[in-house]
Amino acid sequence: MHNTGTTLTRPSAGSDNDVICARLSRSFGFHVHEARQSLGYSQEEAAHVAGIAAPAFGRIERARFTHTAWVNPTLETLVRIHTAFDLHPYRWIRAARTDIPAADGKFPPR
Repeated sequence: MHNTGTTLTRPSAGSDNDVICARLSRSFGFHVHEARQSLGYSQEEAAHVAGIAAPAFGRIERARFTHTAWVNPTLETLVRIHTAFDLHPYRWIRAARTDIPAADGKFPPR
């Protein structure tokens, strides 16, 4: 992070990398949310099953909204969630390109 005086920003803010990270974060949050709901867990229950803090789990899920900042969970957190909910990385990584609608509700072209 660079200190720009009053605000801390990511070094890649606005770059292609930032866009990719935002889409991956949004896709992951979307798939985590869908998996949790399909199992009938509350966020607190799901966090307990995955072995992570409930606030962290909530931030990951909220990243599915375009108005929410993207999240950067640790590799350990990703593994815990993948193990607990059988969420294979290829599903949400591929979906980051095509399966998650944009803010206007439209899907990007394939």
